[in-house]
Amino acid sequence: TNFVVQSLAKMARDVAPQGRYAPVGYGLAHEWNLLGHGTLDKADLCFSPSCQADFHAFLQREYPSIGALNASWGTTFRNWAEASPIVLREAVQTNQVARWIDHRRHMDRVVADFLNAKIAAARAIDPLAQGAGDNFRIGDTVLDSYSGIDYSLLLRETVTWGGNPVPYLR
Repeated sequence: TNFVVQSLAKMARDVAPQGRYAPVGYGLAHEWNLLGHGTLDKADLCFSPSCQADFHAFLQREYPSIGALNASWGTTFRNWAEASPIVLREAVQTNQVARWIDHRRHMDRVVADFLNAKIAAARAIDPLAQGAGDNFRIGDTVLDSYSGIDYSLLLRETVTWGGNPVPYLR
């Protein structure tokens, strides 16, 4: 999308003049979450055509067949294109919570892939670049299923350093 292209271009522009200082890490995100800066509301997203297409690809990597997906979700889809995410309220009402969880896991994957693309853009300029992130999802609901911040996934794949370095720089 245009947002991703712009973000990757900005990352490259930001890294270019900083590399000579051998930074500990390049900032991937600060006080950021899937819903937007400072947002603590609970919402289910994304249902756009591009997210739907990516969700179908995600499901095909997770399940060996549409039958296995149907068995897990309690659905009767005939093909992958019919498989669609649902919001939590509907998942609870229809006893299809696994369907909702898979959608949340997919959105966690979308966030990780975006941050991985940002660090790849940095490494195109500085091959030793490490990803840094701090204050992901501010507030009391940091560890919930709505943030898009799967810390174990991010630490395994993307963010190699985090925290607020200001006290150490004084």
